Amino acid sequence: MIKNILTVILSLIALTSFAQQSMNMTEVSNFYPSNVTPGNPEQFNDIWGYVAPDGREYAIFGSVSGTYFIDVTNAASPVEIDYFSGGGTGIWRDFKTYKHYAFGVADVTSGNTLQIFDLQYLPDSVVKIYDDNTFSSNCHNIHVNNDRLYIVSNTRGGSYYPLDVLCIEDPENPYLIGGIRNGINVSGNYSTSHDAFVHDDTVYLSVYFNNTGNDGLHVFDMTDPENPDLIGSIQNYPVAGINHASWMSSDGTHLIMADETLTSPIKMVDITDLSNMQAISTFAPNPGAIAHNPFIKDCLAIISYYHEGVQIYDVSNPSTPTRVGYFDTDTTIGNGNYSPNYRGCWGVYPYLPSGNIIAADRKNGLFVLTYDGAYPNCSGDFDKVVEVDTTKYCEDTVTTVALNKFTANNIEIYPNPSKGIFHVISDQNIINEIAVYDIRGLEISRVKTNIYKRDIQLDLSSEESGIYFVHLFFNEGEKRMKIFKE
Repeated sequence: MIKNILTVILSLIALTSFAQQSMNMTEVSNFYPSNVTPGNPEQFNDIWGYVAPDGREYAIFGSVSGTYFIDVTNAASPVEIDYFSGGGTGIWRDFKTYKHYAFGVADVTSGNTLQIFDLQYLPDSVVKIYDDNTFSSNCHNIHVNNDRLYIVSNTRGGSYYPLDVLCIEDPENPYLIGGIRNGINVSGNYSTSHDAFVHDDTVYLSVYFNNTGNDGLHVFDMTDPENPDLIGSIQNYPVAGINHASWMSSDGTHLIMADETLTSPIKMVDITDLSNMQAISTFAPNPGAIAHNPFIKDCLAIISYYHEGVQIYDVSNPSTPTRVGYFDTDTTIGNGNYSPNYRGCWGVYPYLPSGNIIAADRKNGLFVLTYDGAYPNCSGDFDKVVEVDTTKYCEDTVTTVALNKFTANNIEIYPNPSKGIFHVISDQNIINEIAVYDIRGLEISRVKTNIYKRDIQLDLSSEESGIYFVHLFFNEGEKRMKIFKE
């Protein structure tokens, strides 16, 4: 009898412990890399997903020292395909994918680089095709939209830039096409930029507190990436903290916004009028929890929380979000225990076709989870939040914007490609000035003409082979053209 009572008590304890760890979510597996010694509470960081053409699913998973590529097709038995060290050593990494490529950056350490990986050889292997600090020697976050890579809080060439934009139409040969430059093409200072969500050339930039007052969420039209146009911002909202990250709803009407601050809940923001955005609701699993990275899929907000694991909310009614599921990846913290501040679940990725959710815990590694609850009845455009293989090329957009400023008649550069000598031909427009930039955005030549001259020669014979951009300045405006030196 006593034995039976003890069995019941132990069963109740186990059920209580499980109930505290999860609701409507199930752990399918927990992967921990063999080359990492367990126990470091700050060993791992961000995570992203990739689906190969054959339908196999992968996790791109960061640690302090490098990047793992994990096959999670069999969710119960993840398999490590490849690992790459480098890109610096530190606790911040971020990843995004485009076509069959993955981009990775690192922050706050020396030796950082932009890394590009070719995923077309999966499931056999991953090939690192680029590892260089030309475009980034220190970066906090990246985002891919159409054929552009947005690099947030970036350092290159020893200088800081709130946002750089690379054209990745050819992912193996990226080049700089613009960005946000403090006091040059934007008013104010955005030097505490932290993360960005981008849709259709509109950038939702999260900015930490700074001494110029440009914190909060700032929205830019970056159709022309060299001339950002501030559409609106939201800075005064309930329980404002350190604005960290945001994500758009599938119907494009709302934005979920996280402040990386103790006691600062998630905000649901109405973005139907970008010049007058309004926070319409707030929510949190516990008053002291720190939200990190938010996502939305099928009217479910899936959020990684320090101390509180993966949290899922039904946001089909943005005014009254309702918690419908959670899984705590580290049960030693949370439930009122929020010190140290930044332990637990760093990132989550909910967009695998299988429906499985992958999450990264800083101490406990990679989790493959399922959501077992009900799905709200809603509809939306999946491509609004995860855009891949689009046909809107970055240079087409830039050229269109430049030409919209005025009509430049009969402008031609020939031969193109050339071994070094190019001729700029202008039949009807007076060219005042010509500037030439390399793919890093560095000016290598500037010629002032100010008089009508039909044939202007550009000599790039001493420059390396590659892509260059020619900016032509007229009284009426400007035009940009791309040239190739063989």
